[in-house]
Amino acid sequence: MGYAGMQSNTVRIAAALSVLTVVAGCSTFGGSAGTNTVASAGDTGGQAIVRGTCPKVELREGTSSYRTYKGGAKKGPDSAVVRQASIDQASRECRVNGNQVTMKVGAAGRVIAGPAGGSGPVTMPIRVAVIGDNGNVLYSKLTQYKTTVPTSSAKQFLFTHDVPLTLAETTSAQVFVGFDTGPYDTP
Repeated sequence: MGYAGMQSNTVRIAAALSVLTVVAGCSTFGGSAGTNTVASAGDTGGQAIVRGTCPKVELREGTSSYRTYKGGAKKGPDSAVVRQASIDQASRECRVNGNQVTMKVGAAGRVIAGPAGGSGPVTMPIRVAVIGDNGNVLYSKLTQYKTTVPTSSAKQFLFTHDVPLTLAETTSAQVFVGFDTGPYDTP
């Protein structure tokens, strides 16, 4: 795929995430927690959308890309890559109901066939983790996200996951989303 095709895919991913954000009524791309302002927008199902207490979502270093290799190997040369995926953007929205907050974490990216691959299914391990101010794990969930790579082109994906938190936890929480290649000794 040429540069123009990759640029077009990036525009489509950005557009999809923008729509998700507008529908949510909360602009959160690359934003950070601000003041504790609560606002409602449109039909929110009786829940207010929390803007200021919605923690920023980050990608940890080394978690934005994922590769599968020929023969199921964990590593190998570039020529042995079957599928390759990357997360380009992360976003979130928070909804409050009393003292409970539901944080929808989103990750957008694309997956392509590598030199040793072609079209076909791929399962990507994506983890969402929330770390408290004292370093303790408030939430951690690994999802085996499945998609299919089309013939000779990249496929965009949009992963979303709901995280239950309390209002108190949102004030100092760090939220991470990214690929987790193991070992899988945590949930």
